[in-house]
Amino acid sequence: MQLTLDQAINLALKQNHSVHLRSLSVEQMQSKKDEARSNFLPQIKTSGSVLHVTELEGVAIPAGAFGSYPSTGPVPSKPLSIDQGSATWYTGE
Repeated sequence: MQLTLDQAINLALKQNHSVHLRSLSVEQMQSKKDEARSNFLPQIKTSGSVLHVTELEGVAIPAGAFGSYPSTGPVPSKPLSIDQGSATWYTGE
């Protein structure tokens, strides 16, 4: 097998493990440099959450729970149901 000088150099570089390791080291240093550059720039971070409740609680107030007065009658005059809370909450930071 006859090789030209350029072919022999290329073959030697491909098969030389120390040269290959050095090229990987150069790529690693380039990645570290890029990471340091990106950390230099301002960063914006955000987070959020959603909570969905499938069953809401409520307060039931029976008629006359607050008394019965001659001028107004029972307070409240009929049973009341007051919902508490909301089905879905959103938070963001």
